[in-house]
Order: sequence, then structure tokens, then C-alpha cells
Amino acid sequence: MKSCTLSFFTYWSIMLSLCSVARVDAQELVTIDKVVGIIDKKSACEVNRWRGEENQCKCCLVREAISSPGDFDTVVSRCKSFGLCSDKSLETIKKSLKISNDSDLAKRIFDEAVVVKSSECPIFLKDDGTFDADGLINFLACAHQGGQLKNAAFSGKDCLRAEMLGGQKGVQTIQLFRVISTCSKPEGEQKFIVKEWPRGKGFSEPQRLETTRLVPGMSEILWPNMLPGYPTINVPIAYLKYQDKGNKTRYLSIMREAPGKPLKSYVNEYLANRASYGSQLDKIYFELGKAVANFHRRFMDKPSTGKILGKTIIHHDLHVNNVFVSLEGDSVIVSFIDNEMMGNYVTNHQEVTHDLTELWFQLTQWHRIQFEKEDYLRTLSNFIRGYASAFPPDQRRQVLVEIDELFAKAGSPWKRDPAITKEQVAIVIDQLLNEGTGK
Repeated sequence: MKSCTLSFFTYWSIMLSLCSVARVDAQELVTIDKVVGIIDKKSACEVNRWRGEENQCKCCLVREAISSPGDFDTVVSRCKSFGLCSDKSLETIKKSLKISNDSDLAKRIFDEAVVVKSSECPIFLKDDGTFDADGLINFLACAHQGGQLKNAAFSGKDCLRAEMLGGQKGVQTIQLFRVISTCSKPEGEQKFIVKEWPRGKGFSEPQRLETTRLVPGMSEILWPNMLPGYPTINVPIAYLKYQDKGNKTRYLSIMREAPGKPLKSYVNEYLANRASYGSQLDKIYFELGKAVANFHRRFMDKPSTGKILGKTIIHHDLHVNNVFVSLEGDSVIVSFIDNEMMGNYVTNHQEVTHDLTELWFQLTQWHRIQFEKEDYLRTLSNFIRGYASAFPPDQRRQVLVEIDELFAKAGSPWKRDPAITKEQVAIVIDQLLNEGTGK
């Protein structure tokens, strides 16, 4: 008869594996009434942090559901005993959600608050824990069927196809796919980007993106919504996590693909034939400048006395691969991607300097774009002209003066790429003032 006793090594291997899973699953990224936060078993659920007694109760329900997954009767009982959920707050929440049962309420709160949904569809994985195209399609359709992925675009594997975008992977991206859906006939063909972000980053990226998504005034410009003169902001529509065959938790974000193509593509077309593409590039940079200005103005603080430009939410990573451009007839649609840095500035507004300077630096070193001096000045001139055009005519001259001041005091960008100097920028500003752009 074979012994059933586990070896010491096997025992501790299993225990370490279980502990690893428990640690990963011991916290959740949540949104409660537009407040974004990370809740774990030790979260205090302060009433001020979550803005009200009902939200404090919701925080507790999520916290206790992490400790006792699936046992929602116990969850409610604990929150009442801790004094974090009163009969009054529970009744108020139940009434607003039209739910009569405490246990059903706790489950509903947990399911709706948790941002990164846990999927139980690991059977489609390769041995290394990643997907091939067919495996990803099966996984997404399975997640939709299980209720973790609500969007009808993923309602069936037969109307999905996927392609791996391996050439665009990097330090911040482990897996990257384009998924094309024809599942929702009213919507027509829809394109999505699915990426895996590094496990070591935890919830930092989706936390910043969710913080950005929930800013008042942001929803109107989240892609596919569009406002004339504004950029579209591309953020994920869903997040999923799953356990791979080594019991490691892995994270996926799913977002709509931005319209058009990267700004870098248009720049390279121009460099290959300046005579044919010069006017097109002029228009693109003008509309980009206007879009950046309108974005800044939408969230801008009241400026100091005598100034036009106040502090605001900034993108902080505007470069030629993070700006997408779509040309549709006479219109130019500008989209911002990789928007997670915005979340750092939702409450910590900054001067607009970084967004004004970043597009012209590291072009040669990082992006392999062979700009000449006249190319820098041409694009910069059109960008600044477009930026000023977003302001009322009587403010444009002052806006140009303030842009000149911001470029003059900018530090690190000028040190990283000296191909264009502050003096050259000053010449561009003077030319714009003299031609009447500031009137």
C-alpha cells in the first residue's frame, strides 16, 4: 500500500502556492460612487475617505467579502457588528438598488465595486500562461458568458478574431493583441486592444486610469465620444485577472482601438516627401495644438492674477506614438492613448509645460525620426498657433507670451535633446505675434 503522507518539500510547495494566491487575492481595486481605492482585509473604511455613511458601509461589505468570499450573510453580519453598516444605511442602499435581501445586496455591491474582474477560464492558456489568438478568443467569450466581461462585442467566439501585436510589446506590456468583433450588429465591426500589464505593477495602472475616467467632465471625451476641437481619451472598458498554470495571477486590460494611426506615421510620410505632405502635417499639428489646449482648458484651475494659463490635468507622456490621428475628409480626429499618467494629476494639477515640450524631444534618440531644424520649427509653429486658437481672440497674445515663458523656464526636456533651442522657440513665438496670431 502506497503511503499518502506528503513529503516536507511537497507540503511546503503547496502551502507557498496557496499563500501566494491568497496574498494576490487579498486586495481589490474598487470604485464606490466615483471614489477609486484599493481595499484589503485591513482597510479602515473611514467615512471621510468614502464620502458618506452609505459608501462606508459599501466599503465594509467589499472588505469582508474579500475575507469571506461567497458567504454574504456573514459579510453583512460582520459589517453591522463593526458599526460600519447600520440598519438605516443598509435600507437606504437596498432601496436605491431595488434589492430586498441583505445577502443579495452584499453580493451586488461586491460585484459592481470590484474593477478587475476575476475569471475562471484558464483552460485556454499555453504552458507559459499566455494566450495564442484562438485561446484569447475563447477566454474572452468565456468571460462574457460568466458575467465578468459585460460588453456584447464579446458575446460569442464565432464573431471574434484576434491577432498578436508582438512587435509593440515592451517593459510595461507582456501580451498585446488586437481583437476584432462583429458580434454586435448595430455597432458593426469593432476593434479592441487587449494587453497584459506586469504582475509586479499590481493595480497601479488601472487605479490611475479609473481615477482619470471618473473625473467630472471626462466622460464626454472618452472614446468613442467626440467633442469638436477636443482630443478623444482612450481608457479601458474592462479589466480581467486570471490564474495561470503556475497559480500566478495575471492581469488584462481591454480597450477600444484608437481611430487612425500614430502621429509618427504621418511624420515619416512627411519626411519621405516634404513637398507632398507638408500642408497635411501643418494641419495635423495645428489641430493637435488646439486639442491639447481645449483639454487643458476643460480642467484648468483659475489662473493667477494677470495670467491666462492655470494649472490643470496634464497627459505627461505626449509623444509621437501616444498621439493617434485620423483624417476624415476635412476633419482631424486626435486621440490620446497610454493615459495612465493623467491619474497622478487629477487632484495634483500641474503647469502645462510638459505637454507643450514633450512632442519635440527625443525624436532622434528614441523615435528614430530624422528631423531637421526647419522641421522642428515648422511643427512647433503650427502646434503653438493651434494651441492659442483655442482661446478667445482677446486672450491669444497673452497665451503666446505665457507659452514663451514656460518654454524658457523648462528644464529637463532641453537637456535631453538639444536639437532645438529656447532661442529658436522664442523666434517662433515672435513670428506668431508679428503675423497677428496673438490678436
